Amino acid sequence: MYLGFFKDTNWRHALSVENVVGILEKAVEAEKAHAERLKALAKSISHPVLRTLLMGIAEDSAKHAIMYEAVLEIARGKIGILSPEELNAFRSEVSHHIEVEKRMIEVVEEALSALDDPRAKLILDAIRNDEIRHHALLLTLKDVVAERDTIEEGEFWTQVWSGSRQDSRHYVIGPRSRPG
Repeated sequence: MYLGFFKDTNWRHALSVENVVGILEKAVEAEKAHAERLKALAKSISHPVLRTLLMGIAEDSAKHAIMYEAVLEIARGKIGILSPEELNAFRSEVSHHIEVEKRMIEVVEEALSALDDPRAKLILDAIRNDEIRHHALLLTLKDVVAERDTIEEGEFWTQVWSGSRQDSRHYVIGPRSRPG
């Protein structure tokens, strides 16, 4: 069973980074397996509401696997840096998406107030909750997360050159002179 790793993992006690990494690696695989099983189930069902909701949950599980992988990269110290140009492009595009999410929340709320069918309301409510979370996450990304992983050009070259000076004793450029 794809969730059997929880039985074998003593994850409720204080964990080291290595233990967390191991647990999250297993969680990635569990989420991927869960997503595939739900997609297969959804494809086998002709009911449009159930099929849609199952596919949405499957996509969330696939997204969770990707997010766990990002946490693993952080835990392993493998996060790169954004250049100021990348940060500017990121902020510009995210600003656009913040406005789109804001408008989609309004659209969903209008639809929720206009429709009475509980099946439609169930789907629309799930969409609204996603849009609200997306909007909040995009605001956080724009203002906090990307800023932390950005480096100015001057800082970059300072780090490059300080690192090369420390390691330069290991390299010889040109012919070695030998004592006489």
